[in-house]
Amino acid sequence: MVERLVANEKVASSTLVTRSTMFRHLRPHMKKNKQKKPKSDCLIGRFFHSIEGGKISWQGTVIGRISDERYLVQLFEWAMGEPSVQRIVSASEMSPWLFYSDAEEMRHSYEHGTASRMKTETTQEIRDY
Repeated sequence: MVERLVANEKVASSTLVTRSTMFRHLRPHMKKNKQKKPKSDCLIGRFFHSIEGGKISWQGTVIGRISDERYLVQLFEWAMGEPSVQRIVSASEMSPWLFYSDAEEMRHSYEHGTASRMKTETTQEIRDY
């Protein structure tokens, strides 16, 4: 009985192989319906400090790309770090900005790194809008 099941299995698997090779000639004209994956944008999800006149102006995160040249960014208030407003900015405006992988890296840069050397002298000079 067991031998018969094994033999039937071998026949069934060889039949599948034979059928798949039989219809191979039909496949070339059949295109797979692959949807193009949107290109991932390396700025989306990045945190940043914007630079204006050599000083830090905003802090925030890039939340989306709305055209080839424009991004939507979420700004954070300076006092508590809470989200404040969203703005649309051009990629060319973003060129001098400092970008970070996460909020912790941004905070560290502001306190100890590159951004710390670009702080403005008073909090009144720092704009979050």
